[in-house]
Amino acid sequence: MIKKIVLIIFVVAVLLYFVPFGFIYANKDKTIDSKVDYLIVLGAKVKEDVPTAMLQYRLDEAVNYYNDYSDVTIIVTGGQGIDESYSEAEVMKSYLIEHGVAEHQIIKEDKSTSTFENFKFAQEMLDSEENNLEIGFITNNFHVFRAKMICNRVFKQDCQALSAKNYPGILGLSSWLREPIAFYKSYFMDK
Repeated sequence: MIKKIVLIIFVVAVLLYFVPFGFIYANKDKTIDSKVDYLIVLGAKVKEDVPTAMLQYRLDEAVNYYNDYSDVTIIVTGGQGIDESYSEAEVMKSYLIEHGVAEHQIIKEDKSTSTFENFKFAQEMLDSEENNLEIGFITNNFHVFRAKMICNRVFKQDCQALSAKNYPGILGLSSWLREPIAFYKSYFMDK
């Protein structure tokens, strides 16, 4: 009897992990094929005044999108961690300006500490704006499914996603492996 219970628990645990993993993987390659009004670039770790590779992948996608739609407003998000010299948003803004994005096209949200807060604080900044805005966001491919769920919830509409690549090798693999657990946290706690 104990073996059956252990087997059932194991099967349920595997299903609880791999079902969201399937959705996460299926949503890894997203593109925005039309113009959005606001493009939110989700923050990630910075070192001194330089974005990490993961964040740079996101920013490079933002530059590419801006080159196609130069009237888009880009919202850079992310506060300053205890081990960071500058806020993520400040470093992101500087990077975008250095790569040709007009400063007046960038809005800086520099208080957030999580994906949920990235969207929540960005939405609050736009609250006085007109309704029916087209919202898009950029994050790394492993993060798209969860970020889209949060964005849709916060903005109460279908947000468009643009995937940036992820770290190669073991660093990238660790991002994929922890994402199903992060999905459950966001699903149940980020309201």
